[in-house]
Amino acid sequence: MNGPFVIGMDGGGTSTTVMIAGLHGDLVKKFRLGPLNINGQSREAAEHTLTDLKREL
Repeated sequence: MNGPFVIGMDGGGTSTTVMIAGLHGDLVKKFRLGPLNINGQSREAAEHTLTDLKREL
C-alpha cells in the first residue's frame, strides 16, 4: 500500500468500523473491531480496541 490515506472510524458501544481510503475515495481496507466508546466503557477497554486497531494497520 502506498499513501497518503484517509482513515475513518465509527466507534460505538458494541463495535467499531474502520475504513481506509486513498485521497480519491478508493477503498483500501475495511474492518471491524470491538467497542470504542470512552463514555460507555473503561479506559482500559478503549485502549484494548486501539491496540487492536494498531495491529490491523
